[in-house]
Amino acid sequence: MINSCKILVLLSFLFYQDIVAQITNEKEYVVITFERAENKVHRLKRYYWIIPSDSIRSKNLLMASLYMETYFDKSEFEECCRGGTIDVLESSGNDTVSFSNDYNIALKQLNELVFKNRKRVQTIIHQWYNPKYEEITQVYATPIIGSFCYCMQKFSHLIKNYFQEGIVFLPLSSFRYNDNFWKSDKSKAIECFDYSSLKYVNTH
Repeated sequence: MINSCKILVLLSFLFYQDIVAQITNEKEYVVITFERAENKVHRLKRYYWIIPSDSIRSKNLLMASLYMETYFDKSEFEECCRGGTIDVLESSGNDTVSFSNDYNIALKQLNELVFKNRKRVQTIIHQWYNPKYEEITQVYATPIIGSFCYCMQKFSHLIKNYFQEGIVFLPLSSFRYNDNFWKSDKSKAIECFDYSSLKYVNTH
């Protein structure tokens, strides 16, 4: 059986592949946060995905990876905005890590916005054989408005089984909370979707 996450990534690719521009204007999105606590020893880990609001259907959510921290460098960011393919885990001589202060501030504001306005939509509990190693993942949704770059992301064959390839979104600008989303019919699809079968690990 094909993994449901692979289906969602494929659908995302089909949805975006005919669009020439790789930079979106201000649009409505829903940021999905997977917050995983493996046990009392390991620290909390967060993984972010994004859903264009105009793609939301009752049974299928077209999810793409979202990087809320600079796992990418400036050259990869520029390449993504041009519509190229990036690998944020591969080092090259073209890597430049410095971003403008304005961009760093915008990224920090986006993180605060998503965290402050998130709404829990599911709790996933994975019980290991040893009860001390119970894994709990809280799933949150935050509707926002903003501009992003997006492109294809691929990894080397040595690590591609550990991270999710496919469409990735990189934050650009003009982020704000979209409170009206929870009053719409689309919010039900976000709240009722079963996230438990998704392979959501897309960053370190």
